[in-house]
Amino acid sequence: MNAAAEKYRDSVGRRQADRRRGGERRDGHGVRVPPWEEQRAQYLTRLLFWALGLAYFNLGGALHTRACVSLAAFNTVLLLYGGEIAFFMRHAARRLEVRWRWHVTMWVDMLAASFAILADPAVISPGFLAYLVVIIGNGMRYGLHLFAEAVIGSLTCALLVIGLRLIDYLDAVSVSAAFFLLLFVIIVLYSYSLTATIDKGRKQLETERDLDHLTGLLNRRALHERAERLQQRLSEWSRRENIDLSFSIGMGRFPDHGADLKTVIERVDQAMHRSKLERGHGGILQVGQEAPV
Repeated sequence: MNAAAEKYRDSVGRRQADRRRGGERRDGHGVRVPPWEEQRAQYLTRLLFWALGLAYFNLGGALHTRACVSLAAFNTVLLLYGGEIAFFMRHAARRLEVRWRWHVTMWVDMLAASFAILADPAVISPGFLAYLVVIIGNGMRYGLHLFAEAVIGSLTCALLVIGLRLIDYLDAVSVSAAFFLLLFVIIVLYSYSLTATIDKGRKQLETERDLDHLTGLLNRRALHERAERLQQRLSEWSRRENIDLSFSIGMGRFPDHGADLKTVIERVDQAMHRSKLERGHGGILQVGQEAPV
């Protein structure tokens, strides 16, 4: 393998490593795709709350749970929740960009918090704080789309829990309970403001990163990330539909690859055909670059 091919392979490896370490990108729906470090931190936070839940209900004194939920049943549900966390954490380590996983794990978190509140003998349960963690954690990582879904889901679950324990909450109406609810709402609104500001800043940085400041066009790195995204989606569609289909792209720039537009286009066209012939399944090839094996 010659030096050009090795350089191309190394650049691809670095680009993939950058994405896992901290590359900013979004999926086809505009939702931010957090790097592995952020997604791992989120699963480790879930495991921390899982451990705290086990300790709270099993070491909390004589009255561990309400009469409607036995401690054995609660521990069984919590163990299943821990298994779900471990399974999806392993899944995330292999595939970062999976939208359905983000939604499923978020709703499981909210349901787990709701079950803990229903089982808690205390009226003002620490489980309500788990809703805040779900809202803030998903909003900061995935943007306003999942933030709004987390807010709606948490409020729906909270209202359902309050309805099921209405008698308990009517007996516990107090100034402290009212202030707890007020602080909860204020924190959610403040988190929304912060998330909106952060999301706007991220999008601006992504735009500036992807554009050539002189021409206002997509730069070379951004073009590579886009044709790769298209190739991935086309490959997934062709496998799903059992159709043998791929596409190849040639890339070049003026004046490095030609003294005039006609020459550049001809050389880009040649690179495209070389990519198609030498790779066999489509790809991206720059003028003067060796096709990878």
